[in-house]
Amino acid sequence: MKPVLTVVFLVSLVVAVSYAQVGKITQQDWVTSRADAQRTSWIRNDAFISPESMQKPGFTLRWKATLGDGSAPRSALAEGVVFGNLGFGSKPVSFITSRANRVFAVDDDTGVVFWQRELEGGIVRTNVCPGGATSAATRPATLVPVIPSWRGLPERGAYSSAVSAPGEGVLPYLLERQAAARAAAPTPAPASAPPAPPLPQVVYALSSDGILHTLGLYSGKDMSRPLPFLPPNVRASDLIAIANIVYTTTTSGCGGAADGVWAMDLASDAHAVKSWKSDVGSLVGRVAFGTNGTVFAGSSNAIVALDPKGLTVRNRFTLTGSTFVTSPVVFTIAEREIVAATAQDGSVLLLDAASLTLLGRTTVGSRDPRGLATWEDRAGTRWLLATTLTSVVGFKASFVNGALTLETGWTSQPIGEPLPPIVVNGVTFVMSSDRAPVLYALDAATGRELWTSGRTITSPAFRPALWAGIGQVHVGTSDNVVYAFGFAMERD
Repeated sequence: MKPVLTVVFLVSLVVAVSYAQVGKITQQDWVTSRADAQRTSWIRNDAFISPESMQKPGFTLRWKATLGDGSAPRSALAEGVVFGNLGFGSKPVSFITSRANRVFAVDDDTGVVFWQRELEGGIVRTNVCPGGATSAATRPATLVPVIPSWRGLPERGAYSSAVSAPGEGVLPYLLERQAAARAAAPTPAPASAPPAPPLPQVVYALSSDGILHTLGLYSGKDMSRPLPFLPPNVRASDLIAIANIVYTTTTSGCGGAADGVWAMDLASDAHAVKSWKSDVGSLVGRVAFGTNGTVFAGSSNAIVALDPKGLTVRNRFTLTGSTFVTSPVVFTIAEREIVAATAQDGSVLLLDAASLTLLGRTTVGSRDPRGLATWEDRAGTRWLLATTLTSVVGFKASFVNGALTLETGWTSQPIGEPLPPIVVNGVTFVMSSDRAPVLYALDAATGRELWTSGRTITSPAFRPALWAGIGQVHVGTSDNVVYAFGFAMERD
């Protein structure tokens, strides 16, 4: 009997230690293109990735997987979105769209394809229109990024129970501990409004015929009737879903659609589609959101603030002397919300989100910057990361005499044509897009190189397909291969 009890005890101990170590994990999912509604490209916490851990051995290629049968067009994979990367007992899955009208659900632990769904629609290419499904999928997002708390075992209180000798009742020192715990407990908060209902557990994908699909996580089947959203064969930007409204943009006149912002209300019975047609030039990339729901769209010569329901214009900022080349990014500093975008002349423009007035402008140092990301370190310093043709530049943002300024904090080593970076718990990951592609990990506060993928990646990534899951970073390349780099871990 003793050996059995010993085994039971050891198993219980292992489980307890596992909960103690993994049960504290808090992790923000990569819920939509560029991580969140503000398009910051920033994962605030990660249980495994940090500047300290990246200096130790263990971060390496975990798996790679080819998606599709080889018939898909090159540069077909979009940035994935992740469901379920909450730690112990959870199976994280990336949902990845392909320009060949396919959606893949991939096990982030192994690279195994759980399911793939082929949507309707063809691939109609022209010189400016790539054809096929051009949008990354999305899951429902919130206006403020949510870092979920651990949903496993509850925290143990200061006193739970005790048994003393017959007739003695509870031991006095335990009563004292119980009284102390009650005295130290915070005063219950007054009753507040009920919590918001949980977001739908679905993935939205747009096929090349302009139909919006609501896909189930476990089967890839349509969970509701597919809905006409856009004209066929448009060039649509990455989807995002906020408060039961799905948004995207159209560019280049593909499919006969004018450049504009489109929104479909999924909560109404009519599933009404509204649009704002651009009168300020060709749109650039995807929309971003302020925390009050304002939709920010960038065009070649303006940033426009739109009402989230009616898509009517609230404000606009017009750029002179250059053109915008990146989508808007939204962040908060000194309790003010800021909209940032980069221009072809190599400058970063900082606008007040409420009025779209110019607060500051800084030169990156190279024409035609390719990307913008933002994050905040533990000291509360706000950083903006901009890419030039050959490097990444880290700027510290601050208000000086009422003006918002960017001070150069660091410039990375030469990186061949870097794609837009992402930040995971203080580590910047950036992919070179030249013919010898390399994924770099940099300290986001100093620019110091922490790790590189070396020659592991064999095909370039012309499309920015870079996203994060718990303890992992994923890269989609032009030959439809996904590479997953990370630390070895046990999730279940």
